[in-house]
Amino acid sequence: MTKGCTDAAISASNDYTTSRRLALALHTAFPDLDGVAYRARHNNGEVCYALFDRVSAADLVPRPPQQLAEHRAEVDQLMDLHGALFDTDAPVPPP
Repeated sequence: MTKGCTDAAISASNDYTTSRRLALALHTAFPDLDGVAYRARHNNGEVCYALFDRVSAADLVPRPPQQLAEHRAEVDQLMDLHGALFDTDAPVPPP
């Protein structure tokens, strides 16, 4: 890789060393930057956001909680996309 260039591999690895270095460099070089957006490792069609520590909770606008049952079609679509299944077993009691 040429110095100063990157590609999608930076967010598609199990090793986050390079992406963390890039985020730290951006954090340091651009004090007005609130965070970074990157492609999701498990779903390249989705964008993730990582907010830097300079963003306070007061800067975020909370939304009311939503039940997954209220969005069954979207949940089913995400489950199918990722090959996930709901665990219907009873919860394991704490020790």
